[in-house]
Amino acid sequence: MDAEAFEVLKKIEQHLAVIAEAAAARIKRSNGRDQTKAKSRSITPEDKPTREHMELAERLGINMGSEWSKFKNYCLAHDTKYASFEAAFRKWLLNNTNKGRVLL
Repeated sequence: MDAEAFEVLKKIEQHLAVIAEAAAARIKRSNGRDQTKAKSRSITPEDKPTREHMELAERLGINMGSEWSKFKNYCLAHDTKYASFEAAFRKWLLNNTNKGRVLL
């Protein structure tokens, strides 16, 4: 094999290594997203409002017991899955205040 052909093969090999590296990185990113989705789960009886939720509800003038019941029944009825029930319920409480009231 002459030197020119060897250089061409060497460049092809380098390009293939770059392509393989990019493919591996793409798979790694894809797996990360799949793992995030796998962590989403349905609500369980162990899920309860946190102290932060109670303080937020009090500050917003919302009945915590009533809203937690509505939230939990909504989740069960729609088989809703969340990565974080804490964040979902916090959003639920904040959205409740936006229904016909202006927050100051």
